[in-house]
Amino acid sequence: MEERKERTEELGIILLEPIMKIEVTIPKEYRGNIIADLSSRRASSIKNTEDEGIYCYIDAIVPLREVLNYSSILRQITQGRGTYLTSFFKYREVPKEVLKKILQEEN
Repeated sequence: MEERKERTEELGIILLEPIMKIEVTIPKEYRGNIIADLSSRRASSIKNTEDEGIYCYIDAIVPLREVLNYSSILRQITQGRGTYLTSFFKYREVPKEVLKKILQEEN
């Protein structure tokens, strides 16, 4: 693995990851928990935490890798009352610490 890592840095290879826009709709009482969860998933910007009636709408930008199993996590946190939509936003360079994890998983 060290050899691969050194070669990757030597060649100047950059790994890009897909970044998604996520729109979460939840009851207001779960706002803090969802914002904390999204932050732990490398959400780069959490925008528009709008309230409308008993619901809260949260928009964020987060790597696809971090939201692959988000439906079960959201269901667990909101007791089945939250929903979300994702759409592709852009590609971004993978941070070095995440790249190290990916390379370790591959071995």
